[in-house]
Amino acid sequence: MIRFKTLWNREIMKKIALLCAACVLVLTACQSTGNSPDITAKPDSHNARIALDVEGRYEVGKPVTGTDIREVWIKSGNRYAVTLANGINVSGMYTWDISGSRIVLDIRGDRSPFFVGENFLKYEGSGKQKDWTFQKM
Repeated sequence: MIRFKTLWNREIMKKIALLCAACVLVLTACQSTGNSPDITAKPDSHNARIALDVEGRYEVGKPVTGTDIREVWIKSGNRYAVTLANGINVSGMYTWDISGSRIVLDIRGDRSPFFVGENFLKYEGSGKQKDWTFQKM
């Protein structure tokens, strides 16, 4: 009986070793050799510019003072209007960055980038409003 178990275990071990060797061979054959032709990455066609309805009114949910941005209106035709805390309104044209995920407003000569998300804008400029979120109303 002991001899039978020993033979049976040896047969199983041989099969496992053979299976492992086959797996290593298959995995090695599937690895890239680096000699494949260059394939350029297809640009991501899913971005805020294409997928989101960015037009509308956005408000910051924090107290603002002076020349802080209180409200942003994104309009059709790449137009925008901004209301500052001191009541001054500024309008102009905005542009999209190359990734299609940010708009850049030229507010009185200051380029103000905003990340565009689902129903929000996140200010990515400098100053105390950096990283503030404006919610769509």
